[in-house]
Amino acid sequence: LTIEFLRRTGVVVGVGVATDLTGIQCSGQFLGVMRPYAAAASGLGVGFYGLCSGTTRLFGDGLRSRFGDIPLVIVSLLVGLVGFIMLSLQPSFAFSVAAFAITGFGLGLIFPCMFSLAGHLVPQARAAALGLASMISGPPRILLPLLLGWIAQTHGLSSIYIAAAVGLVVAIGFTWWTALEMAKQKRALVS
Repeated sequence: LTIEFLRRTGVVVGVGVATDLTGIQCSGQFLGVMRPYAAAASGLGVGFYGLCSGTTRLFGDGLRSRFGDIPLVIVSLLVGLVGFIMLSLQPSFAFSVAAFAITGFGLGLIFPCMFSLAGHLVPQARAAALGLASMISGPPRILLPLLLGWIAQTHGLSSIYIAAAVGLVVAIGFTWWTALEMAKQKRALVS
């Protein structure tokens, strides 16, 4: 059962990191299309994304100890989902910068929380647990940016944010499933 948890953790990390990279890599191009006359301003998306993601990580340990890794990951994925949905609507420049900031707040804790969870699932072999979760997270991190690039090329740049939102819905499902299984396992140990 622990291996299954680690697999799901790896998938969530992989999707989280892939969508994180998508937000970062495509923000300048996305904003540059909106304001081609103000190329320097196109860096605001990634700037606010990074600022908000970093700020969230700065307070991450306190949030993790207060709410726990799994609930925090679910809420974080939901916040990231809202940001990507906002971006897919092709809003105004300022609205898009705010959406990148919201996405940064949302995705900032996925990686640290899920790897922390992986280490806690197998305390006697933390390095192996982190290695397995990291190995499983590789394919989504490799394949999702390629898929999103193809989607952007064939359906337009804003469509990648719809695809990233779908990826986050999958990650929410995997995280929820893990939470339910962990609660079931905990109840079985108590009885």
